[in-house]
Amino acid sequence: MISQEKQEKLIDLLGSDTFASVNQGLGLLQTLSRVYPDLIVDMFGQIEVSDGFSSYLAKGQIVLPERLENAKHGLYVGLSLLPKANNRVSHLALNSMSLTKVPSEIGQLHHLQLLNLSCNQLESLPSQIGFLSRLRYLNVRMNSLRHLPETLSELQFLEDFDVSTNPLQSLPSRLSVVTLSPAQLQGFSEQIHKWKDMQNLHVSGRNFSHFLKKVPEDLAYLPSLKNLDLSWNEISILPEAFSTVEGLSIDVRYNPLRKLPSQLTALIVDAGLWRRKQHLICSLETLYRLQIESDSSNQVTHLTAKIANLHSLKELRIRHGGLLSLPHEIGQLSNLKILDVEGNDLESLPSTVQNMLSLERLNIKMNPLSSASIDLIQHWLPNTMILF
Repeated sequence: MISQEKQEKLIDLLGSDTFASVNQGLGLLQTLSRVYPDLIVDMFGQIEVSDGFSSYLAKGQIVLPERLENAKHGLYVGLSLLPKANNRVSHLALNSMSLTKVPSEIGQLHHLQLLNLSCNQLESLPSQIGFLSRLRYLNVRMNSLRHLPETLSELQFLEDFDVSTNPLQSLPSRLSVVTLSPAQLQGFSEQIHKWKDMQNLHVSGRNFSHFLKKVPEDLAYLPSLKNLDLSWNEISILPEAFSTVEGLSIDVRYNPLRKLPSQLTALIVDAGLWRRKQHLICSLETLYRLQIESDSSNQVTHLTAKIANLHSLKELRIRHGGLLSLPHEIGQLSNLKILDVEGNDLESLPSTVQNMLSLERLNIKMNPLSSASIDLIQHWLPNTMILF
């Protein structure tokens, strides 16, 4: 419980009327950083409040009550005061808090790197969010947003921006990264050609009931696109238009693919797709990066000898896939620079790996390799960085 002395300090700071409101909402937690100046620092700048407005902080034994009256207003007031109380906050999770509005003062949290506003009742976002120059993660999924401020395009360090499950009518014109639902992408079909700055587009069908069956060809003509996530959909054909795109990595895990473009540069597949279409994947002569993802029920125990046909391959990653062996033909991958087989069941590597003269990095961690096997591999590859 907060002592009388601490409460008096808060009342002096905020005024009795504001304190009465903040005392009922999340704002109290933020304002406490003035009374306990090391509170947020000790938490590595992270504030997270679970659904139900309940938070238990070891420092000072502060407990916010589970049931709060006038919680929405207190939360809004608390957010407005937060920059003045402590603008060093780096993580702010306000998901499932019944928020209807975000105060413009949030733009003053210049150290903020993560902001989670998902599962609220927001109809708009303040343009000041664009002032959060260090923001890397922004989640606004499952709100009622129809438009987004153009200032979001100014967030140069943004790596993950989830806007799925919102009735959006458009996206900021210069946005470089976004996560959409499959239904949203289909609704934007006439606007895709305008996304000239889009670099990372995520349209995974996981956790959605509506899936992509056809990939819009306009995606293949976006000049800045580097990463395209189409996983967990119902795509059977990847358009041939993608064969002309250089430097694009496409994630097609968990799709019933039966046809790929004649040329691709980087591909992420699941173990099941690899087993079904490995002959097709191994015919992609321009492929320079291949990643095969596995899980406990979907693994790759062996690689086909046809892997040697991927003459342009520079990166091959198969982690935790249950691999029992590598084929001798892998030594023919003369351009391979990175081989990552961490977490498999390899007891040895074929002697042909010594022919991989371009290999710069070999990750064989978490494999049942004997000391003698590791010594032999180091002898074969004296100029390669080996992680074991």
